[in-house]
Amino acid sequence: MKKRILVIFLLFLLSTYSNAQWQQLGPYGGGITCIAVTGTQVFAGTANVGLSYSSNNGQSWTLSISNPNVLSVCISGNYVFAGTNSNGLYYSSNMGVSWNQNSLQVEGINTIVDNGTFIFAGTANGLFETSDRGQNWILIPFPAANIISFATNGNNYMAGTNGSGLYFSTNSGNSWTISSLGAGSIMSLIFYEGVGFAGTNSGVFRSTNGGQNWIYADLPGIHYSLAVSGSTMFDGSRYFGLYISTNNGINWSPTSFYVEDIKKVFIANDASLYIGTQFGGLYRTTDNTNSWTQSGMYFSDVESYGENGTNLLAGMHGSGVFYSSDDGLSWTQSSMFNHEVTSIINDDVMTYASTFDEGVYKSSNNGISWSKTSLPVLEIWSLSMKGNTEIFAGTASGIYYSTDRALTWNFSSGLGSTDVFNIAAAGSHLYAVTDWNSSSLYVSNDAGTTWVPTGLSKVSSITVKDSMNVYAAVSVTTGTPRGLYQTTDNGQNWIPIGLNDQFIETVISSGPFLFAGTMYKGVFYSSDNGQSWSQFYENFAKTLFVHDNYLYAGTGNHSTWRRPLPPIIGIKKTNNNIPFSFNLSQNYPNPFNPSTIITYQIPVNTNVKLSIYDITGKEVSTIFNGKQAAGIYQYTWDGTKYSSGVYIFKLETENYSASKKMVLLK
Repeated sequence: MKKRILVIFLLFLLSTYSNAQWQQLGPYGGGITCIAVTGTQVFAGTANVGLSYSSNNGQSWTLSISNPNVLSVCISGNYVFAGTNSNGLYYSSNMGVSWNQNSLQVEGINTIVDNGTFIFAGTANGLFETSDRGQNWILIPFPAANIISFATNGNNYMAGTNGSGLYFSTNSGNSWTISSLGAGSIMSLIFYEGVGFAGTNSGVFRSTNGGQNWIYADLPGIHYSLAVSGSTMFDGSRYFGLYISTNNGINWSPTSFYVEDIKKVFIANDASLYIGTQFGGLYRTTDNTNSWTQSGMYFSDVESYGENGTNLLAGMHGSGVFYSSDDGLSWTQSSMFNHEVTSIINDDVMTYASTFDEGVYKSSNNGISWSKTSLPVLEIWSLSMKGNTEIFAGTASGIYYSTDRALTWNFSSGLGSTDVFNIAAAGSHLYAVTDWNSSSLYVSNDAGTTWVPTGLSKVSSITVKDSMNVYAAVSVTTGTPRGLYQTTDNGQNWIPIGLNDQFIETVISSGPFLFAGTMYKGVFYSSDNGQSWSQFYENFAKTLFVHDNYLYAGTGNHSTWRRPLPPIIGIKKTNNNIPFSFNLSQNYPNPFNPSTIITYQIPVNTNVKLSIYDITGKEVSTIFNGKQAAGIYQYTWDGTKYSSGVYIFKLETENYSASKKMVLLK
């Protein structure tokens, strides 16, 4: 489970050809960084994914700027401006349908503010203003860099910086003075009825003299966003959810909306309140915080999957568990909505979910509602079922187990109080990955009383096919070369079975298949126990799961993707030689009854489609459609269910296409 930290640094690249069979479930994810609303048109910028817009109050979304880290968005008349971290400023004159790059090409456009006369851009390179909607920009002299918040009230300006405190101006920015908030980061600034408010990394403050002096508003912690609706003020905090004030910010009260890392609070013209979060997506309410609807921009970071009954379950980083009864086409938030869910398992009665901040939860109604169990440890990395009665939990303080459906828990002292990142049961044996630095794999044959090291280290994932077939992914070469390993003798010996050139994040077993999600090369699968591997998804997947004949891939910032399971194709790589050219050989034997062997070779890693057509040109079978490594391959086509006649087999790659005739003679 320690892969949760690695994915922060990854750029998820959308592909086309190889992902043709993949369907993204839910709109584009990513932590919400900024929001702007006009009428029913909603714009939401996300970290590393881009900017999406909705024309129906957030019910459905379209990605309109892809990939840039969008930090700010502002609507000015018929124009929409979007500031990015490293791609400058974008603008749209048709409500987000199309975008152009503006002349303001500086880094870190953190905030954009329209005060009716000027549009201001606070950036990593200073403060800019325009009076002609972005055609020309003027740099305002400012004594500090990296402006992350800005507000105006007549001639009074306030500018917050990242680490250098807050500055104010009483003459429309001609001169600036450091305020009494002379240090720290000022994440949010607003004026309300002449009073200035600042959300900082050390609390909320208010000023009655244009930002010169500040009074602590008795609201501690980190506060990213402030907003006003009528006589009500709202504050979005990092750790404590949403706060509300009805007396001009003098007193604050927590609301029922409690989701961590609220990045942006925005009030629409119809008084709807939108909240963008780092891990839980975008929320909307129309009744002043009494009820909330999640507006589709969810699933920013999928940590785990599970199932119970007909429900597919998704455990999120920071937003609990969602469930789907239609194979992931639509999702509903469960009663657990504010936790990082690291794993989900089930027995014949209950579903169990481990969290990294609040222990273990269980559900008796297929993951719809949850209750916390009595496990005394809060940081849980992994869960595993041994048989249908014993639950094992790998925690930050060792291994715990329960034999009564999580009513009570016991400490297993065999490995002490070390971190246990992954735990799996295989028959009467247990496997555990311990210690952050070494990630060593241990095995126990006595329910965890004693443990023996397997000799494998830097183990990122383990999966169990059956009691005699266990697989372990080694992500980094140390004493053991990286790649995928298999044991058939209860962990005594481990045999390398491929992918030794890949950084494997996760591996699962389902039926005849092995699936491996890698950091840089996407998802691979094998139908022959690892003898040969095919790539059929180029994007990063941090967790994989099989449900109802679909393979689901959970990503760091791009929601959930799925595709049908590959057919049990039986394509074999004949040897490890790399051919010099493409070639499709004549099948043998020919004529044949009922089966024949098709051989082809590809000299490079490429997308491959191998298919069968009848004499009329109708495609009767798609044998393979995905990415394959360079090599020589054989496939035995069984014509038992087909009638006698002439058939055509065809090989298509990105740079080669060939077809040949064969005769089925019964």
